[in-house]
Amino acid sequence: MQNQMEKRRKNRIILSRRYSDTRFRRKKTGSSQRTGIAKHLQTCKKRVDLYEKAEKTEKYFELLLYGAYNKDYWLIIQIKENATLDDLDRFIRDIWVECCGHLSVFEIDGVSYEREPDDDFGWGEPAKSTNHTLKQVLTTGMIFNYEYDFGSTTEIMVKVLDHYSAQKQNEKVVILSRNNPPEFACSICGNSRSLKRESFFINPTIFPLCKTIQDNLDSGNISLF
Repeated sequence: MQNQMEKRRKNRIILSRRYSDTRFRRKKTGSSQRTGIAKHLQTCKKRVDLYEKAEKTEKYFELLLYGAYNKDYWLIIQIKENATLDDLDRFIRDIWVECCGHLSVFEIDGVSYEREPDDDFGWGEPAKSTNHTLKQVLTTGMIFNYEYDFGSTTEIMVKVLDHYSAQKQNEKVVILSRNNPPEFACSICGNSRSLKRESFFINPTIFPLCKTIQDNLDSGNISLF
């Protein structure tokens, strides 16, 4: 029993040292390909032909969404021009950021848009409602900001790539392309085959761990501190 306790004590010391040095060490994955993919989507012959031959068409915006501070996470989506900012907010929450129903806000061309704007404001202009449709507030080429959770904020940038007619679809939002989940080196042992942590995008204080370290932590064989 004493030998086992001594072994765990040594493990805690070793892990604590490695953790302090490698907490945010990240596997190098190269530059993002989102720009090239965005250009391809706009010039893809098969896609252009499909839209030109469509019997029923509708107007859409093509948006590029990416992390303001972690650009390895990105999406290119097609969304109906009659969709509202509330629809876009719900999409972002569902696919990336939703945690506990926190507040969120769009900042577009100097104007704030919130789900439940507060009329009792102390300074500046009051926020407007996210009931506005995209065609009311967006123009091609603009870049705007989205924030979720005003306490530990996740910030996303959105660029309006295009506004065009395309084949009518039932869904308000369609994902055209997205990043592959980045791989992170284990913060403890440096193993590059670490767990893929989507939550790392939301909160960078959540550090990646490989399966071996995670299993040992879960079983209580080792401790980080």
